Amino acid sequence: ATLQSGGYQAVQMALDEKTLYLARYMGPGKPYQLFFYDIASRQCHSPSWSAALLLKAVRAMGMSPDGTELFIGEKASYVGDLDELHRLRVINIITGNANTLSSTSTAGAANGLLFKNLVHIAMSPAGELFVLGNANPWATSTSAKWEVSVIESTTLHVKGSTFTANTASDSGGAVGIAKLTLMTEVAIEGSTLSGNTAQ
Repeated sequence: ATLQSGGYQAVQMALDEKTLYLARYMGPGKPYQLFFYDIASRQCHSPSWSAALLLKAVRAMGMSPDGTELFIGEKASYVGDLDELHRLRVINIITGNANTLSSTSTAGAANGLLFKNLVHIAMSPAGELFVLGNANPWATSTSAKWEVSVIESTTLHVKGSTFTANTASDSGGAVGIAKLTLMTEVAIEGSTLSGNTAQ
């Protein structure tokens, strides 16, 4: 399909500069949809898993250093007048598997990371995530103050999982040794690892 006009709220370029990832407003009461636009062919499609994400208002997108995951800033709730609180969701562009970014992996804990009026997301090659938002409510203020939040993943905890025939490399596909060295703690419990290679 060709790219339809109107309703696009956020855009992110793929690392190879061949694809645009777009978040589109679909109408009142409807979830936002993700669209992949192929620049060379000028063709656009929405992946089959997009609708199931039930995305709320999307304000910004970023991309992981290996190009496999989108970081999406979406509305979590309204605060006061027109101010919004946003959360970050991490979505695999191949499978559509999604997780909400949190400050800890403790199951059931109220640990979601929230940002005021998020407008931009970027990730460094080292894996640091930068989020630009407001430091104070802007709807009721005479002037808005901006703040940059820096998020670092320092703990990897794997439990009850199976890893078979995976290849880890700097171009993605799995967790490479270079990425593990960024962690202050790596814990693997009750898991099976077999036939995996690192390049």
